[in-house]
Amino acid sequence: MKTKLLSILFALFISLSLSSQTWTQMQSVGNSPLGRSAGVSFSNSIYGFIALGRNANSIEYNDCWKFDPITQSWTRVTDFPGSSRKNSFVFVIDSFAYVGAGSAGGVLKRDFYRYNMNSDIWDTLANYPGAGSRILFSGAANGKGYVGGGWNTGPEDDFYEYNPQTDSWRQLPDLPFGDRSTGLSFVVQDTIYFGLGHDGTSNYNDIWGYSVKDSSWTQKASFLGLGRYAPNIVHVNGKVLVGGGGRLGSSNLSDYYLYDPSANQWSSAGPTPLSNRSAALCFSLLNKGYLFGGTANNIYHGEFHLVEDVSSSLQWTNIPSLTARANAVGFANHEFGFIALGNSSASSNNNECWRYYPTLDQWKAVARFPASPRRNSFAFTIDSFAYVGAGQTNNSHSNKVYRYNMNTNQWDSVANYPGQGLRLNFHGAANGKAYVGGGATGFSGITYHDGFYEFNPVLNTWRALPDLPFGNRSSGISFTIGDTIYFGQGYDGTSDRNDLWAYSVRDSSWTQRASFLGVPRLSAVAIVVDGKAIVGGGFRATNSSQKLSDYYEYDPRTNQWSSITVPSAATARSNATTFKINNTSYVFGGYQANNGYRGDLWEIQGIISSVDNIENSEKAKLYPNPSNGELFINYSDWIEYIRIYDSNGRLVESRRIQQVGKALKLNLDLPKGQYFIQLDSNDEVVTKSFMIH
Repeated sequence: MKTKLLSILFALFISLSLSSQTWTQMQSVGNSPLGRSAGVSFSNSIYGFIALGRNANSIEYNDCWKFDPITQSWTRVTDFPGSSRKNSFVFVIDSFAYVGAGSAGGVLKRDFYRYNMNSDIWDTLANYPGAGSRILFSGAANGKGYVGGGWNTGPEDDFYEYNPQTDSWRQLPDLPFGDRSTGLSFVVQDTIYFGLGHDGTSNYNDIWGYSVKDSSWTQKASFLGLGRYAPNIVHVNGKVLVGGGGRLGSSNLSDYYLYDPSANQWSSAGPTPLSNRSAALCFSLLNKGYLFGGTANNIYHGEFHLVEDVSSSLQWTNIPSLTARANAVGFANHEFGFIALGNSSASSNNNECWRYYPTLDQWKAVARFPASPRRNSFAFTIDSFAYVGAGQTNNSHSNKVYRYNMNTNQWDSVANYPGQGLRLNFHGAANGKAYVGGGATGFSGITYHDGFYEFNPVLNTWRALPDLPFGNRSSGISFTIGDTIYFGQGYDGTSDRNDLWAYSVRDSSWTQRASFLGVPRLSAVAIVVDGKAIVGGGFRATNSSQKLSDYYEYDPRTNQWSSITVPSAATARSNATTFKINNTSYVFGGYQANNGYRGDLWEIQGIISSVDNIENSEKAKLYPNPSNGELFINYSDWIEYIRIYDSNGRLVESRRIQQVGKALKLNLDLPKGQYFIQLDSNDEVVTKSFMIH
């Protein structure tokens, strides 16, 4: 479904254009939360929840997500009603989660809220009265909540009891282990366990149990590992799994241990697939533990792991979730869109491949790219196959190319790319062949290239063509309209560019086209809607941290550019991934200066802008008109697609035809009214009006 937070719809009426676009924000990152740490997590007997937290760019969140373990799917639920924040506390009583305090943009908070996990409603409660307002100890037992310690200008040791019946707080004697924050909290029956953490000087590994029956404290067996803060904690089949976390003055840890509360004993949990991360968002559900995100070495993860007790040993499973990223590749067939590869930090590449189903607005993990994780690869589509190749790992390049069958979900290798440029290439496909060129190599010293190659999928061979006419270059835009592939913009090692070149695959000729209207740039967004290109975003070579927000539409039939406006949330990004399903284009992710790596998905549809723009082409005839639903088309040229729009310009039907339109019959199940039909031959788009009566 469309996102609850933002659904923006607008029409752009451009005098030179037959159509305009609607931009709609879809659910982010495959209906799953962005990578983060320092949030809150909780569960009931059916679902797990995560909320709040921060990313690598110190962007804080107020979103809340529900996880269904049966379908292994996330759903965004009602956002936290307070300001976006990190390091809040949480405890659960009955079907309610109580969330409060934390740090919002450096401002310490003490506001307090209750979330009904059944009705998806938040309520405001009495503020937390304690001195510490972030990274506190917290838990609940026997119908009351207990919160204490934490950090204000330093560590604190005060301790409070919350009564949900009276919505009131009562101060208790201070914590017996002194001033401390950022430790662990877990509950077993009527005992709340606090421990580990730091006081600003020392790391601790002690564990304390608070009995709510008689309000007494007991020191328990100390944690087996080193003292640490911000560990990860889940319940697994009656035991408590604790590990990871960080140490003052040291790097994060990766060891995990199991605590048996009935025996008051710790034991090693053995190896885990987790990296040395801290502050993950953890919850337990149906005797299983779930760990989402966390941070290690300033990498904010979006991975999601399940841990369960199988035959007296722990079994870990990675539950796929599409994370925010840039520098990925995109491709599509006529039903699904796909993204693969990319990176979510400067050093975190991946080899995942995800399939997007627009009808349900859902993502699904499919077969992984069969080689090492990478970014800045090229991709093109021929028939039902996507070809993905070249790219870079953290310290090397690859010339390998792989073919992905979008119907069977299988990868196989094809002939290596012979060019010298092995990342950030220009690329496209038309008339059953593909064309790749330019690009860059090197790390400490970067070399730019101008080689140009044709790939024949029938022969599985590459053929060198004359060099690109615009010289050595990488990081530009590529898009295809009909049998013409357009390359432009980019960087040549000295300057960023704004020129545009068209390569006709019919006669292998190059033509320089009208230059892009905006300032020169690299890593811009480029999509095609209704036979026109939309190009914008990106950045200047002289200021890569500032992303550009201007967008322009290019009409290849008039060779003219015009300025357009797009939703502000979609602009000012670079290194995004695009794909096109029929006449609808999509922009995913990329990088924004203020928001870091993005996981949002935008859908861009063409709409008919006005009746005055309908063409009276003699090449196309419709009859009978008006029609009772049976409509015949006579069109002298090849028809690739037919699209039908209602009187408001909204797309109501799209069909791939792939034949000459002589006496073409359509049976339309549409309500009475006026409609517009577009006949798309790839070379031109003819629009006619008709009536259903």
